[in-house]
Amino acid sequence: MLPILKTSQELKTIAYSNKSEYNLFVCNEDEKTLKSKFPNAYKHIKKFETTTNKTGIALPEVLKTRKPFWYSLAPEQSANIFISINPSQRLFFSFSNSPLYLNQRLVAIRVKKKNIEIVSALLNSIVSLLIVELNGVSRNLGALDLNADFFKTKMKIFDPSLLTDKQKENILKKFETVNKRQIQDYENEYKQKIG
Repeated sequence: MLPILKTSQELKTIAYSNKSEYNLFVCNEDEKTLKSKFPNAYKHIKKFETTTNKTGIALPEVLKTRKPFWYSLAPEQSANIFISINPSQRLFFSFSNSPLYLNQRLVAIRVKKKNIEIVSALLNSIVSLLIVELNGVSRNLGALDLNADFFKTKMKIFDPSLLTDKQKENILKKFETVNKRQIQDYENEYKQKIG
């Protein structure tokens, strides 16, 4: 079992330090081993053996190309920084000092451990958030829909290696106030003053 963050609605602050209440089931053991050593995992897999997809095909048949077994899952690489593809009324980049596995509704941004907080601070700047807003697609009732490819190919931020230690310290000091407070919706978030 690996911890997974399912939705940005679970996030209360930009700095994510909670233990995820959800886990990703990852299993590469054969059924014989599962039955004898991991009976609960075996029962879990058996429960889905007769389940069908929307077209009526049994899951073992649909997932037969997975290796080594139909129930094997190869999760994407974990990430320390993430943003929701459908941010609703809250637009922010969150970060975790411990890497997390993410649901497909969250975009993973991977950086070196030493840069997590400074990159998060730069991504949460008003300029970066405006770039995200301008590149998103407006949906019904003004909902913003983001494209994960945008973050992989087009999103640019200021290179943190160009900052002096003093500049980084100043940015992180101001960001500390933002990353620890409760995340607000757009209207209230942008009216708040930074200490």
